[in-house]
Amino acid sequence: MKDWMAAWHTRYSRPSAVVPSVAFEPPRPALFWALLCVLMTGSCSSLSSADPDAPADAASALTDDAHLTGADAADVKSAPIPCEEDANCGDGNDCTVDSCDEGVCHYSNATDACDDGNPCTRDDVCSGGSCHGVQPVCGNGVCECSETSGACAGDCPTTPGMVTLPAGEFLMGSPTGVGAADEHPQHQVTLSAFQIDRTEVTAGQYDVFYRTWDASHQCATSNGGGFLCVAPQNNGNGNWGVIGRENYPVNLVDWFQAQAYCLWAHPNGRLPTEAEWEYAARSGGQPQAYPWGETSPTCDLAVMPECLATQSAPVCSTPAGNSSAGACDLAGNVAEWVGDFYAPYAAATQVNPTGPLSNSSGGIVRGGSVANDLGVRAELRIGPLSLATRAINVGFRCVRSL
Repeated sequence: MKDWMAAWHTRYSRPSAVVPSVAFEPPRPALFWALLCVLMTGSCSSLSSADPDAPADAASALTDDAHLTGADAADVKSAPIPCEEDANCGDGNDCTVDSCDEGVCHYSNATDACDDGNPCTRDDVCSGGSCHGVQPVCGNGVCECSETSGACAGDCPTTPGMVTLPAGEFLMGSPTGVGAADEHPQHQVTLSAFQIDRTEVTAGQYDVFYRTWDASHQCATSNGGGFLCVAPQNNGNGNWGVIGRENYPVNLVDWFQAQAYCLWAHPNGRLPTEAEWEYAARSGGQPQAYPWGETSPTCDLAVMPECLATQSAPVCSTPAGNSSAGACDLAGNVAEWVGDFYAPYAAATQVNPTGPLSNSSGGIVRGGSVANDLGVRAELRIGPLSLATRAINVGFRCVRSL
């Protein structure tokens, strides 16, 4: 985090926004009384309907925790329920493991694959005692999913969740008189075709990856190798592991975690090069400062500090600011790791540049974010940063070569 702050303050005087912690809601006491009356009388018909916290069917509240989340579910599960065998403890929820041990029911959260009932999601996984579809079947701003068939209609990308950028040439960097010194000189770059994630990688998507641990705590990757797989840091401002934030960008991840996810998530997956990222953020390398064009950013176009009091918003919250290919949040929300290591630009024409081979110079993030005042121009570079940096306003997205 020190590297991240140092990079900001070398060029800007305003500090990062202070992000509030996630609020905690205490459990409701009515569930305790519901449990007590079932254990003593076998019925809860005497519960007053005037009690706004009373469940409609208190007995079912004990046996079907699919309708309970968070503190409520914990309230019910923490009370001892007598049993004679495992079958007596069945709660009908595929995302819990129910067992009878020494005459008392025990419940624990499962981490298995499941079906959330929505054909428009895939990679459904149990998390926190309920099923979550964490990745859309399809969608690139044009393609849509039918909830009756789960089929994609329209111009769908080759890889679900990615958009395609054709090969092309563009001027990378800022024109004279615009931007910081490390955005110069502006230079000609030629790129081959590639695909890039339509959204920033979400907390829910990263959770599926995190659950692929093997015995040695190495995350499996598509190329047969392995990267150390560790959970995102969570200091109270993280999105990973927080129920209800599955569709927020994963944050507090370092360069190594991001690269490991990309290798796992897509065939030939990786973090984008700086050139690929900027080409995508300028809608195929157009001479414009933002994905949508040259219009100054507003809260309808990008998630910025003046728009939001927290560290991020759900991905694709500002579709009016999408790129021409349909990619979301290339300006704002969270800044994004790229694969390159930091180096000054060269003036010479380049073809598919990848930056320095050595990581001794540190890494780079692009795109601006909701928690800093650096701006959201496509040319903005933030670095050098330690590759181990984990910040509340840094996430990533992936690419794959075609």
